[in-house]
Amino acid sequence: MEAISELRERILELYSKYETYITPVVRFLIALVSILMINSGLGYMDRLTNIIIVIVVSLIAAFLPLNFTIVIDALFILLHLYSLSITVAAIVFFVFLIMFVLYFRFTPKEAIAVVLTPVCFAIKVPYIMPLMLGFIGGPVSFVSACAGAVVYYIIKSIGADDSAFSSSFTADTALTGFKAVIDNVLNNKTMILMVIVFALIAILTNVIKRLSFDYSWQVALAVSSISGLIVLIIGSSALDAEISIVGAIFSMLISVVIVFVLQLFINNVDYSRAEYVQFQDEEYVYYVKAIPRYGVVSTKNKNSR
Repeated sequence: MEAISELRERILELYSKYETYITPVVRFLIALVSILMINSGLGYMDRLTNIIIVIVVSLIAAFLPLNFTIVIDALFILLHLYSLSITVAAIVFFVFLIMFVLYFRFTPKEAIAVVLTPVCFAIKVPYIMPLMLGFIGGPVSFVSACAGAVVYYIIKSIGADDSAFSSSFTADTALTGFKAVIDNVLNNKTMILMVIVFALIAILTNVIKRLSFDYSWQVALAVSSISGLIVLIIGSSALDAEISIVGAIFSMLISVVIVFVLQLFINNVDYSRAEYVQFQDEEYVYYVKAIPRYGVVSTKNKNSR
């Protein structure tokens, strides 16, 4: 653990030294990967799939706030869908609008999860997002991961079956397109199951890691991942969802390993040196449990010197 603490400090020192260069590169890569994924899943407007346009837009996003990438991705999705069907583009636009009005305007720091979740789906480790949001987010952070999963499956379902949509806009085509989108969403049992699993993982992780017992973060990671797998296995059988159980287990294991390493950097504490402090004021008596980070001298050690 001391080695992890030293590595953490070195990484933080390196980042603070080269933050001016690292931050734009990270933003560029996030924008690039997300746009490429959208173009691969949809790709109805040929001009947007031009690699020069993709790189230029990603470069622009690199020097803008990270949440601006969400706007760029939403525009790419809507323009692709507009080439496919005006009706579909309008429906998805209102979905995005509802997401913004009801949630993301109040939690802008977590809105980027909507972009990162489809990216994690694309690289076959989707469970990273609900686990990480459970650790670093609040009680309702699961909404961001669930919204990202919905966006991913909407893109996937429309890209897989676009025969029901027409580029012409009439009353009949509008009704047909609207019905097709609603059917794709409501009848997508895989998406419904993944949303349930994501919510369960994020909520369990957030609740357990807040408890005061030792190694609560590690227990939260184990309990939430195992519970998610159990619900996934039972749900895939009950709903007849198209999910590979072997692939899901392998993906969950990889996600757990990655998040375990990341949470060591976030919560690198030494439970063996935990201290219990009691003090009071005129109104209350306080009982505090203090756990020092690795590399930090505890109060006991300070007093013994």
